[in-house]
Amino acid sequence: MLYKGKFYDADSSITVNDQTLNWWLPSMTTYNASFDYGFDAFGTDTRVRLGVNNLTNERAPLCDCRFGYWSDAHSDLGRYWYLDVRVSLD
Repeated sequence: MLYKGKFYDADSSITVNDQTLNWWLPSMTTYNASFDYGFDAFGTDTRVRLGVNNLTNERAPLCDCRFGYWSDAHSDLGRYWYLDVRVSLD
């Protein structure tokens, strides 16, 4: 789990009736999960890992920034799956 708390974007502040209003970016939480299975294949130690990053497909909060999100604090990568196979010949 990766949690980023809320903060305000000082660059996106606006002034209304002589009062400065800050643009608050909400918090963001992403979850990663993986499953490993190790076995002996033809005399070698083999491990297979199936994983998913950003399990809930959480999007980064919008802001008035270059990419539409605060890239220094957030990542806007969607959910992605991966498969990793490792074979140890020792």
